Amino acid sequence: MIFLGTIPFFTQAQSSASFPKPAILHELQTSKADEGTIQIIQDSGIEDLLARHLEVNRRNEGITGYRIMLFKDGSQNSKRTAFDVKSQFLRSFPGNEVYYIYEQPESKLFVGDFRSKSEAMRMKTEIEKLFPKAIVLETKINFPKLEK
Repeated sequence: MIFLGTIPFFTQAQSSASFPKPAILHELQTSKADEGTIQIIQDSGIEDLLARHLEVNRRNEGITGYRIMLFKDGSQNSKRTAFDVKSQFLRSFPGNEVYYIYEQPESKLFVGDFRSKSEAMRMKTEIEKLFPKAIVLETKINFPKLEK
């Protein structure tokens, strides 16, 4: 009986301790000069749910999206060739993210972190003049950078 009575206490303590409170709610309610005021009225459990959601997203290390595969090869020189292709791509399309991945026995080279297939297809149209074998694939991508 004592054991059953302590389970809710430990699970509650674990949930509050392992998920830090999200700063966004406090930040939204902070008054700033020349701006309006935001007041958030909510159940106390909402903050815990938001904290859990943020923690799950942190652990996922990415979201589903699209990348363009420029290169795939399983030969002995595949790594060197992949880096040559990467250099060629970056000279023609500077400022883009390029990812080298080795999955035995193949070296692969991917470009971009696109949220939608149409976004990836637009880039593929530009790329395929120099890289006619480029293909769009659904994969895990990095979270988009937030801009203020």
